[in-house]
Order: sequence, then structure tokens, then C-alpha cells
Amino acid sequence: MAIVKTISPKIKTQAHLCEALAYITQEKKASSVYYHRCRNYDGIEQVARDFESTRIACNQNKGIIAAHIVQSFSPEDNISPEAAHKIGIQTINNCFADFQVVMATHTDREHLHNHFIINSVSVLDNKKFLDNMKVLNQIRKVSDELCYKNDLSVIESDNVTKYAPLDQATLNAAKRGHSWKLRLVKDLDKALEDCQSKNEFINYFQTHGYEIKFTNKNITFRKNGEKKGIRADTLAKQFGQKYSKASIEKRLNISNSENINPKAHNSESSGRRFQIPSYDYYNQLAAINWKRYEKKYADKIRVTDKRLGSPNLFTKNPFLFSLRLIRFILNQKNKNRYNQKRRIKSYSTTYQARSFVDYKRGKKVLENIPYKDIVNSFGESVQIKLYAWQITHLLNNNILLSSRIDLKTGTAVVTLKKTDLQRVSAILGVSYNSFAEQAEKIKNRKITAELKKNNLKLSHLLVTPKQAEALREHCITFASYKKGDKLNIAFAPEDKEKVLNTLYPNREEKKVNKETFFKRNAVINRKLKQISQETGEKLCYKIVLSNQYKLLRNTTLEFAVFRTDNGKYNVVFLESQKSAIEKTLGTFKPKAPNANINPNLKL
Repeated sequence: MAIVKTISPKIKTQAHLCEALAYITQEKKASSVYYHRCRNYDGIEQVARDFESTRIACNQNKGIIAAHIVQSFSPEDNISPEAAHKIGIQTINNCFADFQVVMATHTDREHLHNHFIINSVSVLDNKKFLDNMKVLNQIRKVSDELCYKNDLSVIESDNVTKYAPLDQATLNAAKRGHSWKLRLVKDLDKALEDCQSKNEFINYFQTHGYEIKFTNKNITFRKNGEKKGIRADTLAKQFGQKYSKASIEKRLNISNSENINPKAHNSESSGRRFQIPSYDYYNQLAAINWKRYEKKYADKIRVTDKRLGSPNLFTKNPFLFSLRLIRFILNQKNKNRYNQKRRIKSYSTTYQARSFVDYKRGKKVLENIPYKDIVNSFGESVQIKLYAWQITHLLNNNILLSSRIDLKTGTAVVTLKKTDLQRVSAILGVSYNSFAEQAEKIKNRKITAELKKNNLKLSHLLVTPKQAEALREHCITFASYKKGDKLNIAFAPEDKEKVLNTLYPNREEKKVNKETFFKRNAVINRKLKQISQETGEKLCYKIVLSNQYKLLRNTTLEFAVFRTDNGKYNVVFLESQKSAIEKTLGTFKPKAPNANINPNLKL
């Protein structure tokens, strides 16, 4: 059983937000903490600043700035902290996927519970999170479905107004004994007792005079002769959660193999699938949201003509190209005003382009979307180098971009979305791989320059592509350069420990084992010395190989051992143990020499 409720008072100040984050992430209370769309790279205060930056960017930094929700589990369910944490992550993916969230699983009480701190603004569509009863009830429905799937109990008490009352027509039909909904409920009870699989369940209802549709989204029943059908989830609202789709799937042991529908990631959607998204999923979601962004900009189009892509505008002389382009844009502005006055419609439209010259840097800016909008929107942004005349082709094909043209060389650095790179390669007739490699090089140069601002000397490490991907998943900033099959990564010196712990998770454990090995043998060595002083027995020392040491380790003989610099072992023992140790070492058989080696060969 999971109870979901909001914590009062509402979070309206940055100080209150920091206090709430500090409370839920206390080590003595929280067994594990999960950060969704945010990073804990510099403490809780940095997370709070990230929340604030998102709100300021979306112009929504007023009123309630974050929501605090608690999901509590019953002690009778005997749920483990790992399972509670997993259910919390699934709740985020199904209810708050578009928002920045910090979640902590607390084990300090008799009942386990998850705390959610949710930023008030979505990072995708700039919409506010509505912390009201309607949204809370929808979160509760998702939480109940997750409890059903994980064999946990759900609140079914009569004092909770959870189910909708029966309509008057159903009540009247029930009094006369003609309600097919009540017969359906009885048939469902019988089917859930007798059926063991999905096919058996469907066949049961087909043979009992029903039409049944069992899809990924819902289960719909319709009695033969009835005009309308009823869904399982609708039936559950009137007769109890045991008739919901999730409960039926659980009874029939149907595993959930569906993928999350990106369109379902809305805080007001209750019919959700439960699967933790992968990085590929986020790339797909980025592409979908960028298309929505393009449609949003399509509403701001202006009238133009096809001369923007005409050969008359092209020239490899950057000065002439700039003059022609400025003249063309000015003419289009005048023409647009004239057409608006006369209300003349044109069939050729494109995104509005603007240009201006940055005289200090000697660069000309040409864009149809601000640079900040490209970089701050969801999805990866890339930069490529093009000739100035190639940009007009992209503008004419409605590619959203922001470019900086060098007035001396006529080349431009173009910023656009990675999802548009395939279209750009098709428009310009250049291979996608060359653009992707170029974008990767520019990205790594920028990261290296950014790291060198604070560090004169960077740390370097040779890693595999798989290890590099693991570092990206842990949000570690680094630049990578190809070196054969591997990558040479450059990162800040202060991140070295974090990089090594990520790549070699057992590194600290080996270090501890080494210290334990030394301490244990030092104690034995002191004990042997004390016995030697008290009894006058002589201490003996012997250098052995690693394989010989393994033989001694398998015996009950008492000795101390220390590693030497050349990889051998120095064994310390009492003289009374000498014969037993030599006998044990005598059983050691070295490997036979390789038969292919010439025995007469002199070195």
C-alpha cells in the first residue's frame, strides 16, 4: 500500500528549497538518492541553483517554485529499500518525466517512504507543475498501478471516495436484473479464477457472448447486442481496482514488454507504461520535441520569395555576398510591409531571417532563431563549419540555425540541432559522417578551452569508447580524441578521483585489502618476535615465489609474509617450523621449459 500526499507549506523561496533538499538527502535518513534531469556535482546548493536557472530561463520564477510530495509504503508489505527506490523512479518516469526532480528513499521510520522535490517548470515546454488535488489523484492512480505490479496492497477502504458511483441507468437495470455490467463483473470474477493466460482470458469471453479488445492501452468489453462497450479501467472506477487492466494483467501473469510512449509523458496522463528510459529513448524524445519547437517557430513565419536560394545571391567573395544579402533582407522587409497593407497572400514561406554585424569581432551574424534558443532547448546542439553561400540553402529549406560568418575568410560556424544534421547533409550533398566528425572535433576543442580556463594543466587518460560512455552517464565533463581503437580523454585534475572510481569501481576495495594484508602480517610478525625473545628461539627468513607462497597459505603453519619490490615474498617463521616449511616448498614443481626453445642457445 502506498499513500501519496503533498507537504505543506508550499515551497516559495530559494532558502526553503535548499532546506527541503538538505532534509531529504540526509545520510542518516536516506538510503539512496536519485537525480532526474539535474546533477549533484557540487552539493545541494548547486542543484537549487540549477532549478532556479531553469525557472529564470522560462520566465516562471514566481509564486510556488517547487513541489514536495511523499510516497509512503505500508510496513505490512515488507518492501525492501531497493524496491521502494525503484518504484519511486518509475513514478518519476510516468508523472514528472519532463521536470527536474530530486528523489530520496528514507528508511528512518517503520514505514519506507520516498520524498520528491519537483521543480515548478518543465525543461521541455516551459509549463508549470500544477500541485493540486486533480494532479495528486492522478499520481495516486499511477502509484496504485505500480503497487499492483509489484505485489503490494492498495487502499480499498470505504471512507476513501475513490470510485465513481453507478449511473442511474445501471442501477435501474440492476433492480430489474437486466444489467449486463453486473453480469460482466461476475464473468470477470469467474474468468480470473479459471484462466491462466491472455489467450484463455480472451477465449473465455468470446465463448460467453462478449466482444473483447485486449490492446496495449486498455481492455474493452462489449456484450453482444449492446451498442456500447466498457473499458476495464472504467469498470474499476465503479466496482473496484481488482477489475483494472493492471490488476487483470497481474492475475494473468502478463509481463509489461511495451515501451514508454513519448506522447504520454504529461503530468496529467494516467494510462502509462512503466519502463525506465534509456539514453536512446532520450535521443528520440529530443528529436520529437525539436520538431514541436520547429512547429512553434512556423507560426512566426513571414512572406518571402524564392530568390533567397537563387544563384544571383551566391558569390565566394565574402564582402559582395554580405552586401547582396543585406540588400535582399531589406528589400524583403519593405515588400512584406507592402503585402501586409494590401493583404496579399504568398504561397512561398520560410522562417524569418535576421542579420547584423559584430564589428568588434569582425563577424556577421545570420540566423533564423536566436543562438540561446538552440543551445538551451532540449536535445544536443552541434556546430559545423560551412561557406557563407551554403547557409542560404539551409535557410531556404527551413533549417533552424544561428551562424557566425567571418568577414575575412567567408567561412561560417553554424549552430544547429544534431537531429537536423541528416537533413543538412542531404541538402548540401555532403556525407553525414564528415559533418558528425567535424562537429565532434569542434565540441572537444570547446570543452578543452573551457577546462583550461581554470586549469593550466589537464589530466589525461586512455580509455575505451565503452568507458567513455560510462563517464558521460556519470555527467563527467571531458574532451576525447581518437588514438587508434581507444580514446585519449582530457579532464580537470579535480575530477581525477571521480573518473578513476567510475572506471574502476573496485579500486578503493583493492586499496583497503592491501592495507589489511600488511596490517595482519605486521601483527603476526610482532607475535613471532615476542615468542623469539621469550624462548630464545631463532627467527628465520626466506624469499619465495608467489606460487610457493600460495602453497604455504594453504597450510596451518604460522608465519608472516611481506611483498618485495620484485614481486616475490619474504616469509618470516620460527626455527621450529623450518623443516615443515621446507617440506611444503619441496612439493613445488616449476613449469617445464618450452619445447620449441633451443636448449643450446646462449644469451
